[in-house]
Amino acid sequence: KGDCCGCGACRLVCQVSAISMRDDKGFEYPEINSDQCIECEQCVRVCPFKHPPTLEGALERPISYAVKHKEDKVRMKSSSGGAFTAIAEALFELGDAVIYGAQYDQEFRVVHGCVDNFIDIQKFRGSKYVQSDIGDTFVEITRDLKEGKWVLFTGTPCQCAGLYNYLDCTSIDRKQFERLIICDIVCHGVSSPRVFDDHVKKLKRKYKAEIKSINFRYKPAGWRGYNFKVDFSSDKSVLSKDDAYCMLFGRDYILRPSCFQCPFANTERKSDFTIGDFWGIEKHYSTFEDDKGVSLLLINSQKGLSILSIILARMDYLETELKKSLQHNLQKPTLKPQMYEDFWRDYFEKGYDAVIRKYTGYGSLKYILKNLLVK
Repeated sequence: KGDCCGCGACRLVCQVSAISMRDDKGFEYPEINSDQCIECEQCVRVCPFKHPPTLEGALERPISYAVKHKEDKVRMKSSSGGAFTAIAEALFELGDAVIYGAQYDQEFRVVHGCVDNFIDIQKFRGSKYVQSDIGDTFVEITRDLKEGKWVLFTGTPCQCAGLYNYLDCTSIDRKQFERLIICDIVCHGVSSPRVFDDHVKKLKRKYKAEIKSINFRYKPAGWRGYNFKVDFSSDKSVLSKDDAYCMLFGRDYILRPSCFQCPFANTERKSDFTIGDFWGIEKHYSTFEDDKGVSLLLINSQKGLSILSIILARMDYLETELKKSLQHNLQKPTLKPQMYEDFWRDYFEKGYDAVIRKYTGYGSLKYILKNLLVK
């Protein structure tokens, strides 16, 4: 399980539909129907963990920027500095374009979707600390490129590598490939959709209402930390700085096993751009930080470099030293917690409420007293 990131490229590349994705401990893994399998080994070739792709036109080393979108309203709706919005805007300026990213569906599952206009990219803004379901996204991107469209795909580094390998196995030619811009994120790790679904259900039970929106990083409450805001159909809103699910994510108990040995947690990216929060900006470039959010933007390829000027025209920016931009997950994977296996055993034996009490202290007397004192 540590060797599978769940990108789904193997399922999509299989010409005889012998592979399906099956849930195992809250994460999806490929399962092969041996009766249908023709042993072509395309699934092995396309796997980003077994065969990490070589980025075409890769720069010798990434170029690093600290960036802030010039429009404050964009930054306030973004997790950090609005870098994703600027890249999407640049693509629409280049011509007929579609944007792929992670969004919530009606049940607040995190899925990859596609938009073809600027207004709808708001669905993809903001951090979603849940592994997204790729669905048939890679197939749809292949179709879009063959139709001559510009395509921006944003996702985790392993999803981007899976897309790269998948396209290598298709009939996309180099000229069509030039219109694809791949943007990954500085990824701490992806967490369990099953656990998040438990959390959504718990919130609906507790507040006796349906959920209208979820924001993991509600910017008006500050840039740093998990400002978890939920809006309900009853017009009630709840803002928490110590949400139980966020605590489990921050303590790494609900991350996918492969995240602890991620081959992409370094600066050898498989994407044209890398974006994330510019943590530590106040230490190195304090005059650039204003608590409204600053993005780290890495340019990794010649293709990325070719459209950089269009992107930076929308940003206040500062070129930075790469060594001052190297967050933990640009150097090495997240460390597996000592009690990781204990957590999952307790989760399946005792349930979600039990593990949040045991592993976060949520709902304990100490937690209740702390929150009473805060209020």
